[in-house]
Amino acid sequence: MPTLAQLLAIAKQRRKDANDAVTAAYHLAQKPALFNGMIKTYQPRDEDGVQLPSESQKVQQTVPNLYAAVRKAMAALFDVDADIATTNTFAKADVKIGDTVLLTGVYVPHLLFLEKQLTDLHTFVSKVPTLDPSVDWKLNDQTGLWETDKVQTHRTQRVKEYKVVVQATDKFPAQVASDEKDQVVGYWDTTRLSGAVPVTYQRKMLARISELLQAVKAAREEANRQAVASSPTSSILGYVFEFDA
Repeated sequence: MPTLAQLLAIAKQRRKDANDAVTAAYHLAQKPALFNGMIKTYQPRDEDGVQLPSESQKVQQTVPNLYAAVRKAMAALFDVDADIATTNTFAKADVKIGDTVLLTGVYVPHLLFLEKQLTDLHTFVSKVPTLDPSVDWKLNDQTGLWETDKVQTHRTQRVKEYKVVVQATDKFPAQVASDEKDQVVGYWDTTRLSGAVPVTYQRKMLARISELLQAVKAAREEANRQAVASSPTSSILGYVFEFDA
């Protein structure tokens, strides 16, 4: 008796065979000329009349042959799929990490579901924003946000200064020169805030998801070693293909 894992491999080919058989039969059915033939003979009216050779056209395809090919491929698929569905109702395994059992007796369909969900969760967690590792962050328990220490910077403004370079006399006015320079006019106190997470948090979470995903896969592989319970359903095709002409 094959295992569920072996049957799953067989089912993949059976689905392809059934699809190919139905597709081939469908395309042949669109060519009515292949199903038509004839035998044509000639008899002159008079005994001494001209004799002409017979003509014929062979029938290349028959609908019963198409039915037979489709039925054979579909019957094989029906039976293997039924066996898989039946075996899945009792093929189960525990999800374990080390000696710790996280889930007991999980059935194969749900193990497959968990694999897909954990894979998607891993993708999501790998894309979340993380804190800039070059900055020191502290968690504010009241706001739930990460904060940096306050950093003070100054604000400058361009101003002109005037300076007398030549004093005034009774004959000439004073000569004044101007100069521009940056002057501090205020101060910024800046605290950076972030709703991201430390990269170490992200890495730990990704590691746990990966570990859990491997545990689920291991459980599925164990469950797939379950011997197959045969439960054929191809007999229902007789309702379609067996009838009186």
